Amino acid sequence: MIRLDDVRTIVWFELEKTGPDPQVHDLVEIAAVATDVNWNRIGEPFNSLIVPESIDWADKMTAEARDRLNAQQLLDRLAALDYEPMPARMHTLDDVRESFNCWLDSVNEQGPCHVASLRLSKDLPWLRAKFPRALSRMHFRAVDLRSIELFLSSSALAVSAPEQDMLARIPAQHRLQGMLRLLTAARHELSD
Repeated sequence: MIRLDDVRTIVWFELEKTGPDPQVHDLVEIAAVATDVNWNRIGEPFNSLIVPESIDWADKMTAEARDRLNAQQLLDRLAALDYEPMPARMHTLDDVRESFNCWLDSVNEQGPCHVASLRLSKDLPWLRAKFPRALSRMHFRAVDLRSIELFLSSSALAVSAPEQDMLARIPAQHRLQGMLRLLTAARHELSD
């Protein structure tokens, strides 16, 4: 059994996908940042685009996912794929799964870790389906940053609607790093 006191690392991640269902839709990007429990970054961030697994991925994509991927300019990069040769920084899910597991080993040598995400309730089924080995190393307690974001929106650090629209256009890795900066600023403000 994993004890909460044994957890020394938090893995903050963001997934981009073509829809909500891991059995129907495709994962197209994973970004992750590891920190200690005091939010000090550990190692380098992980970020990889993923070649969609299904040939008809674009046909099955939801409108919400299409809008989000368009805003980040990922849709054009994915649509241009002819699957041979793969562009740099674009990998199959198996390649990314192995790279992510190696990255997780490098940033988390001390045992179990917390998992944190901007939309954990939507991302956890994807981790279960696509990254089971990595998820098995994570503590059952997880942090849903959406809850923290809602808390912050009620404080002096609230983000305006135009700023939220701008944030939706930022690539996943940069959104994670921005969220960590925002959480650090909030922690300092609340402690003053």
